[in-house]
Amino acid sequence: MKKLFLFFILLFLLAGFLLPVTDAQAIYLLENISPGCSGSGDCTFCDILRVIHNVGRFIFVSMAGIAFILFMRAGIGLIFNWGSAERIAANKKLIFHTLLAIVIILAAYTIVNMLLQLLTGQTQLSGKAWWQGPTCQ
Repeated sequence: MKKLFLFFILLFLLAGFLLPVTDAQAIYLLENISPGCSGSGDCTFCDILRVIHNVGRFIFVSMAGIAFILFMRAGIGLIFNWGSAERIAANKKLIFHTLLAIVIILAAYTIVNMLLQLLTGQTQLSGKAWWQGPTCQ
């Protein structure tokens, strides 16, 4: 069982290194900050909020990959449990805890986004996409 699980982990890691990464998939933590902040260190409050938003977005996107790996591990564990009631219960518990973690991370991301919008004076999305982060005047 452990050898099969390690095989799938190595397969996913190998596939991740071999697949091309485009700019749309990459997340840069200093995205959308002013050129003066990244060059000379003359940062504004808005630049700090944008970096906080980018860190939150990185965690949000990374969560999908980690949750997928945990679901795969639990699914493989349910298939290859060899009739052990303890393993079945442990894998069901892992699935439940993974779903609970996803809900908590989604709620945290929503709360952080709302706080960032309130700190920048935005009371609504103003027609922009939700992942673009705060825009300051």
